Amino acid sequence: MTRRWLHLTAVLLPLVWLVACGDRSSDDRGAPAEEPASSADAAAGSAAPAADESATVGAIDMSQWLARGDVVKRPSGLAYRVLRHGEGAGVPRGAMVIVHYEGRFLDGRVFDSSYARGEPARFPSDRLIPGWVEALSLMHEGDKWELLIPARLGYGSRGAGKVIPPDTPLFFTVELIGVEGNAAPAR
Repeated sequence: MTRRWLHLTAVLLPLVWLVACGDRSSDDRGAPAEEPASSADAAAGSAAPAADESATVGAIDMSQWLARGDVVKRPSGLAYRVLRHGEGAGVPRGAMVIVHYEGRFLDGRVFDSSYARGEPARFPSDRLIPGWVEALSLMHEGDKWELLIPARLGYGSRGAGKVIPPDTPLFFTVELIGVEGNAAPAR
């Protein structure tokens, strides 16, 4: 069991930390343009299988989730819902962030979770998949968000090894615990 956990950690942790392709044209910390999400704008693609050991926490109905009144749809295609507003500082571009997160396929299977490991992760905020980079640029310490990341803002047509197939939209819960260099992490 320990060997399998180490293997999964060695494969999954770097997946979130992959260097994202493309230009990050905005580092705006102002209020995002609030555009109600619609099911017609749902991310294309289907969730493909992950490892057999993946936990299932419930399928995400994209149409229903996007139709919620509290979901914000960004022009990029990223959609998010604020679960908790933090009072801390924003994330400077390239700063190291401390986050708890859980990544799921749309069928509800968990493919990676810092919660399950019992320890938050630490990443450079500008060296992640584009959907995470965009979301972190809008978040503040103490925020907890749900993210629906279309495939093109995730791992795109290349996928991520045998864990995340090509053209797969992803759903994350992200809790921004702290930004290194700030006075004290939010809790």
